[in-house]
Amino acid sequence: MSFFILAHSAIAQVQLDSHGSSRSFRSGPMSRSRLGVALLLTASAYALGGAGAALAVPLQTVRGGTSLVTVDSATPGTIASTVAVTGLGAGQTLSGIDYRPGPLTASPLASRRLLYAISNTGQLYAVNSTTGGAVAVGATPAVPLSLLGSPATGFDFNPTVDRIRLVTSSRLDYRLNPDNGALAATDGLLTYAATDANAGATPTVSGAAYTNNVPGAATTTLYVIDTAGGTAAARLATQGQGAVSPNSGTLFTVGSTGVTTNSNVGFDITTGGTAYATLTNPTTGVTSLYTVNLANGTATLVGALANGTTYNGLAAPVLAPFRTMGVTANQIAVGNALDNFGIATGGALAPTVAGLLNGIDSLAGTPGAQASALQQLSPIAFSQLPDIALNAVEVQENTVLRYTRDLRGNAETPDGTRATLDEAGKLGVWVSGGSRFGRYKGDTDRYGADTDEYHFLGGADFRLTPTVALGGFGGYSKTNGNTARLPRATGTIPGARADLKSWFAGAYGTAAVGPLYVDAWGSYTDLDFSLERTISVGNYATQLRARASSGRVWTGGAATGLSFQLNRFEIEPFAAVRYSDIRIRGFTEVGGGAGGLTVGDFDRVSLRTNVGARAGMKFEVAGATIRPQVRGGWYHEFRDQARTITAAFNTPGLSGTPFNFTTTPLSGDYFNAGGALNISGNGPLSLVADYDAQFDDDREFYTLTLGVRLKI
Repeated sequence: MSFFILAHSAIAQVQLDSHGSSRSFRSGPMSRSRLGVALLLTASAYALGGAGAALAVPLQTVRGGTSLVTVDSATPGTIASTVAVTGLGAGQTLSGIDYRPGPLTASPLASRRLLYAISNTGQLYAVNSTTGGAVAVGATPAVPLSLLGSPATGFDFNPTVDRIRLVTSSRLDYRLNPDNGALAATDGLLTYAATDANAGATPTVSGAAYTNNVPGAATTTLYVIDTAGGTAAARLATQGQGAVSPNSGTLFTVGSTGVTTNSNVGFDITTGGTAYATLTNPTTGVTSLYTVNLANGTATLVGALANGTTYNGLAAPVLAPFRTMGVTANQIAVGNALDNFGIATGGALAPTVAGLLNGIDSLAGTPGAQASALQQLSPIAFSQLPDIALNAVEVQENTVLRYTRDLRGNAETPDGTRATLDEAGKLGVWVSGGSRFGRYKGDTDRYGADTDEYHFLGGADFRLTPTVALGGFGGYSKTNGNTARLPRATGTIPGARADLKSWFAGAYGTAAVGPLYVDAWGSYTDLDFSLERTISVGNYATQLRARASSGRVWTGGAATGLSFQLNRFEIEPFAAVRYSDIRIRGFTEVGGGAGGLTVGDFDRVSLRTNVGARAGMKFEVAGATIRPQVRGGWYHEFRDQARTITAAFNTPGLSGTPFNFTTTPLSGDYFNAGGALNISGNGPLSLVADYDAQFDDDREFYTLTLGVRLKI
């Protein structure tokens, strides 16, 4: 707060009167020391040039009655943005604007995002200042200004009671309820105090502004600008002073602005205590921005507004647009969608929408918190659904290729000249089960994720020749995924879950020519996702859920290698390729709060190679053949590009316009290492245990599988 406001507060304090308005009062005889402090602060304000020393802030004003213009307070001649106001009644123009200082407990629908405006007819509007969309608050004007000659107005929120002060150049004085547009009170005609230097003069007030315009303010002072009819320099006055309530309409002169203006006036005081006014030269019609010293009324020129004329009303936005909170392009896209919020009929935000927007705003001052909030509201928690879907495919590939490996077994030609199949039976039946668990690591625009997968597979094959076999398989996989590992919030753990149930079926075959073998397989996998997401943003939280039950994966793969046996050791260099076409149908989140998304289809193609080698040995123990092995390899994903997810908010009151989220892909290169143990005896059964690990900087997964094969 500026020095002159502190000085003023040292002399006069403000409290609420019994009627819910604010009043100034002297706290009693001041000590000499206290008075000295006040004078010192006031002198400091003068030395610094009053309000002119304030930091630059964005300001909004109305041009031509129907356009919101944003300028920087330091460079008012340069327009930062212009937006046309839509939704006004026929022939209506805006004459006063101000931002509500909510949220307040008494008004849960209040949001500091809403700009309120009064039209030339007296109709109150709530406006989204980003889109310009205006919605009437109340069916009819509580104060029919059109029947009163459409006087100029002063318009500002009293932050202590959440009511709008409306004063006019014809001396009228009202309070309005911003929730419904109703008239809260008709107050006394604006009149200079009998003891004031301007007693007897008829005020023509065209601007009003309260100090301390922040949510839940306990004290405030109402200032007004009296244009003196444009025939003399405008005066700054307080409405109410000491024991005299502002509701009396009594004015007390602070001092001359030194600037003559017509009734096209804008006036507002920032949350930091700097007063700005737009004053219009009655001769040239040029509107210029001034800072106003609240201690003596002096107006200091900053500069003329662009295009100069037909401006009125002034508001100092206290909150930055959501898009400016974003650090990444994805966060900015979410911010843009939030900035385009809608206003319900009657001029209020939906309660859940107000809660969400206020929750984000409550994080101001915490570095990075608002950017993280925008991240939560994006589809980032769903960005790894295709990777989770591939967990079931990984299980199929590992199991089938390991089984064909065991089926060959290098059992018949110790010299390694042929890669034959097990001669013990022409028909084989097998079952396998296990778990795959691990995590994807977080990165920019990618949350870390943990998954636990459990699977069961079964199959059968027929040996056509000593070197050729064909078979089929099927199974079930269930994955429990935590797809948003986020810091704990007060009372809530924000995050997301993606639980996947998959049924699959496929076929496989193996063939060999000499030491060379070729394994091939393919499958269809059905995907049924159950999704849950918790949003926890500041003091707002909600839980959302969705079902994506129409997904699928088509997969085909092949592996080839050379199978050698050197004495008791088996050596097998290999290369494999796998192609997967993944589709996850779009879904819509539902729940009791705001922030739910409608997400479009996920389409992804994976083309992955694997190059590596296996080494093992075979020995007999108590009549059983034991075959341990170890393996390692390098994976390369050729389709590791970033993907685009299209989403839109589905909450009424939030923009339904789709926005894009660009994923941060996992690394295309990673590694695996593993081992297996196969035990077979003289009977038809053989057992296998297999362990596999995949790892790099972006992921680490571990798979444990147990299986049994019956030779018929």
